Amino acid sequence: MKKITLLFSLLFMCLSYSQDLTMTLTGVDASATSVRLTGPFWGWDPNAGPVASENTDGSWTVTLAAPSENMEYLWIVDGVQENLIDNAVAAECSSRIQNVNMVTDYANYANRLWKTTDTLDLVETYDSCTPFSAPTAQDLTMTLTGVDASATSVRLTGPFWGWDPNAGPVASENTDGSWTVTLAAPSENMEYLWIVDGVQENLIDNAVAAECSSRIQNVNMVTDYANYANRLWKTTDTLDLVETYDSCTPFSESLSTQPFELSSAVKMFPNPAKNTVQFSVNSNQNLDIEIFDMLGKSVLRVNDVQNEVNISDLNSGLYFVQMTLGTQQATKKLIIN
Repeated sequence: MKKITLLFSLLFMCLSYSQDLTMTLTGVDASATSVRLTGPFWGWDPNAGPVASENTDGSWTVTLAAPSENMEYLWIVDGVQENLIDNAVAAECSSRIQNVNMVTDYANYANRLWKTTDTLDLVETYDSCTPFSAPTAQDLTMTLTGVDASATSVRLTGPFWGWDPNAGPVASENTDGSWTVTLAAPSENMEYLWIVDGVQENLIDNAVAAECSSRIQNVNMVTDYANYANRLWKTTDTLDLVETYDSCTPFSESLSTQPFELSSAVKMFPNPAKNTVQFSVNSNQNLDIEIFDMLGKSVLRVNDVQNEVNISDLNSGLYFVQMTLGTQQATKKLIIN
């Protein structure tokens, strides 16, 4: 009996310490290339603590096995260890100290402190005493274009809903004929397909015809080219996307969420266009463009655009122009007559 009790005790201890601690840092300069932790667990060695990964919103996250004891620590960004002593002296750290999330003598050290009773998923700010908080829940907004004007219902399906055509979230129609569904952003990658008026899109033929290469390359589709071809949203992808029904067009960010700097720096005209399209660039960086048709196939790519692009070889129709300016990227619709 003692052996059985001991076995269960050991099993319980293993399960108790199998959880991860996820720590996200905001307030990091956009030019930063490395973020990591340091502290007594790593001998305060600036190169020994766990390394963080950058997120799409500019924050950085490190995940480690949740310690079994309280953990003192500080953040290091590009080799620079934050110094919170002046913050403590200026009485900016009262909330953290009151919550026992900081230890300091106000002269020689001021260290962050995570306790075993604290949240396992925290967010805090570099070189700041802002009390850490749990991550803010985010929404995923998905907009579908290319839907027939007579359609009366649009929704999602996928393994999250057992592929039940009637169980996925329902979209609302927009004034421009597109449809939008908003759901809590999943914590894991999500396979899905769209259903319009009860008809589930079938992208297998598109994949076989090599129309989905961009999505597959971006890991936004999983397919065996015979039995399934499913869309895939990854947790690292945009939270506001636009795509086309029954088409492999790479999804793009909603025009309302694209970077202001790029939208204001690049003008594309005329639109609709015929034979040529003009680009006005208010930037010292090179503009590269790639044009996709409605099936997601790349039909034209031009690097270092110089004012005018010849589109006379393209058929009339709707296209998507993906513009890249430095590290920024945006997509605009182009109608060719």
